[in-house]
Amino acid sequence: MSVFSLCATKFSQSLLTQRIPTQQFSTKKLGAQCQARAVKAALVCLLSVAAIGQVVKAQTANDMEVNSEAPSTPLTGISTNLSAQAYTGLFNTPNAQTLDWGSLGFNYSDSYFDKSTSFIEQPGFVRAHDMKFSAGILPGVEVTGRLGTRSIDCNMYRGSNCGFRDLSAALKWQLPFLPKAFDDFADVAIGIQDVGGASKFSETYYISADKSVALNRFGTMRFSAGVGMSDNALGWMNGLFAGVEYQVVDNLQLVAEYDAHALNVGVKAYAPQSWLPAGWQVSGSVQLHSSAPDHNEHDQWFSLGVRIPLTSNQRSDASRYSRTAAQSSIADAEQGEVAKKPAEERNRVPLANSNGKRDQACTKCNNVQGAGAEQLYHGELAQLSDALQRFGFDSISLGLHSQGGHSSLLISVENNVLNHDESQALAVIQSLAAKTTSLDFSIRLLNHGLPVFTEQPQLWQQPSQIHWQVVEQQPARWTPRLIFSPALSSLVGTEAGAWDYQWALSSNLIIDMWLGAVADVRHLSNAIAESDDFEYSNAVQRRFGLPSGIDRALFHQALIPTANFAAQLSVGQFEKNMHGLLVEGRWQSINKKHRVSVFAGDFDSELAVNFNQKASHQPALFKYRYRIQSLHTDIELTAGEYVMGDQGYSLKTHHWFNNVQVGLKYQRSQFSDLNVEEDFIGIGITLPLSFTKSMHPKYGFQLRGIERWHYFVQTSVNRPGEQNLVRTQFGQEPVYYHNLNNAYFNGDRL
Repeated sequence: MSVFSLCATKFSQSLLTQRIPTQQFSTKKLGAQCQARAVKAALVCLLSVAAIGQVVKAQTANDMEVNSEAPSTPLTGISTNLSAQAYTGLFNTPNAQTLDWGSLGFNYSDSYFDKSTSFIEQPGFVRAHDMKFSAGILPGVEVTGRLGTRSIDCNMYRGSNCGFRDLSAALKWQLPFLPKAFDDFADVAIGIQDVGGASKFSETYYISADKSVALNRFGTMRFSAGVGMSDNALGWMNGLFAGVEYQVVDNLQLVAEYDAHALNVGVKAYAPQSWLPAGWQVSGSVQLHSSAPDHNEHDQWFSLGVRIPLTSNQRSDASRYSRTAAQSSIADAEQGEVAKKPAEERNRVPLANSNGKRDQACTKCNNVQGAGAEQLYHGELAQLSDALQRFGFDSISLGLHSQGGHSSLLISVENNVLNHDESQALAVIQSLAAKTTSLDFSIRLLNHGLPVFTEQPQLWQQPSQIHWQVVEQQPARWTPRLIFSPALSSLVGTEAGAWDYQWALSSNLIIDMWLGAVADVRHLSNAIAESDDFEYSNAVQRRFGLPSGIDRALFHQALIPTANFAAQLSVGQFEKNMHGLLVEGRWQSINKKHRVSVFAGDFDSELAVNFNQKASHQPALFKYRYRIQSLHTDIELTAGEYVMGDQGYSLKTHHWFNNVQVGLKYQRSQFSDLNVEEDFIGIGITLPLSFTKSMHPKYGFQLRGIERWHYFVQTSVNRPGEQNLVRTQFGQEPVYYHNLNNAYFNGDRL
């Protein structure tokens, strides 16, 4: 019998042998259960076909090796993905591996542990939607946000039989400091899952170890074992657990585990790398059998997952804006594309003559100064200014610094086209300068007319020695810049639904008026897409909905008197119903490791519950940020009084992977008239939603996407017996995009 005939037979049997209790027999339920059974049977067959194909391919390759008398190449690696729980592992048990540093993972499973007896006679694994978002935030460290729900859109306030809904977090750490003798033998990891939320469905603490063994042409095996502590009624992951993963060929694993309660076996399949972008992983797994059928609503469970690398080669923040580091991403200005170039020590590149040969006479050009230098370099400066303007830079100024018989070129530009990362703009300017002039040069970057980065600052501090040849060509002032981005309000894992949302279009108009002075107006469209609870529930819309129309109208005035200090005053409408002023101050050490920020404001707002009632707020916040440059990680402590009047503190970590940031937060806050402190944990992501190079402003205006779009999800950390209510008034910081970090300092990376 062929593989396909066998699959067809198995597919039919899966429909005919579906076990349905008599009291549940109905056409609707039969169809839904048969459909689920059919999907799983189809997935099993596809995995079987893939496995047989891979075995045939491997056997053919082995035969060719034998015939050619060539040595066989052993399979030494073994793939790792997220399990059906909130950690990397097998099905229900973890191994000692973690997500790669700088990668994101998403996994969907069709089962979840339910401690009640609402769906089966005993606590166990029931049909559900289990969605997990994971990130490798540090070497050997992964964090996971998890949402498990019986139903996606069932509103528990209006409907019945909605089942459970659980939002939680998990953390796993592969220990890096084991004794060398043990470290060479096995990997060890510790972890916790089901942190947060009011109900603990799967709270587990564990330690696990694993060891991989290569079997040459017969694949690779990984043995794992550990001990867990969990107080669930079933007892899984509460005691000793063990498992084995056998990677038969590159794209197929056989898996067996004992989860301290039951024996589970199944298979995992991985898409071939040739099908995917570099570094990506797409996988599927099927648990085919469990030795505890009474604690499983179905016989088989499946999972689908994807893993995406955010970066493959990161530079430390200390070297991001250095001359040699920037040369590793030199751009072709004529094409407007950022292209890589090998890093090499260079201060200048001599001009090439009409025959393409380097002009040896130019090696003495730096010794010309005064009027002679201006005349000699007039053509070069004109060529450079035109190249910078063609690329799209604003406020271009070029000057000659002459001192002690030596001339240097000073280049001052404002970058509004390479908005993801200012280091890309620095690389482009260096490339253009190297191609057009033989002079040593120093670059100054401006934002909204104020200097934010300066090479060789001592040259710029001698104005009497500077002779400006080009002054503010293509000025940035009074150029309207319209920034488009999605606006999103969402509720995750609430009684109203698994994910309720409302999307709108944000149009943010920015106009520079004079040095550091900016007009900032944002308009929100009517809802473009929204869930039923936002559309039909007045309570949800009134409390969480996006207000259409102009919701922000501000005037900002910033000052940067020194290289490491900046301040800004913002006045106007901060939100739809909140007006006032905010003062922000920022100091950063020269090595960028330390930053201190202060915020002080005075706001009047209309309360969301009663728009006739006014409230006054005087937030005052202190922030300290420490940067671990080698890990691209910032640790930030915030303390003081928040916008709504509550007092407390928060601890955040920001992990940068090129232009994507993953953030974690722990927060504790309390209103003065309440006796209970509230604790929150959250995870979020910041990513660019624009092209690498934005629109050229040569038409007198600029349209572009947002370079840093934020989305954050948090949940309460409740004490036993407390309700997990949706709390939105705690820990609110002033929200406006044109703050010092975003508008001037490259998202706090400059």
